[in-house]
Amino acid sequence: RSADLARFDKEEAHEREQHRRDLEAVTRETEAVREQIVGARVKSSASLRESQQQLAALHKEHEELVNQSEKARKKMYDQVSAVVDTLLTHKEQLARQLNDLLHHCDVSARKLEQHLPALAAARAAKAAEDGEGS
Repeated sequence: RSADLARFDKEEAHEREQHRRDLEAVTRETEAVREQIVGARVKSSASLRESQQQLAALHKEHEELVNQSEKARKKMYDQVSAVVDTLLTHKEQLARQLNDLLHHCDVSARKLEQHLPALAAARAAKAAEDGEGS
């Protein structure tokens, strides 16, 4: 009977030792998994922060590009508007000059028409003189 007790004690000690080793192994595995989870969370958090920073930087860049585009559009609009105003002013000046030229041509034509009979008479007189003198 004491041999049986000794054998049971020995088996119990062996099972306790095996249980302790198994528990240590499971504890190490659990700790490794926990460290992986913590690492993944840290990496995920860092990745999220990095993504948020990149997104914020892209939003800022987009706003700057929109502002630059609006300024460039306004500048071009102002330049085109100034050129159109200049062209319209030149058109009006040319129209006035053309009207003045047409008026001058009309006045000159009337003056010439008034002198045509005298010119025709002078040519006829010259022709008559040339005819008599020959």
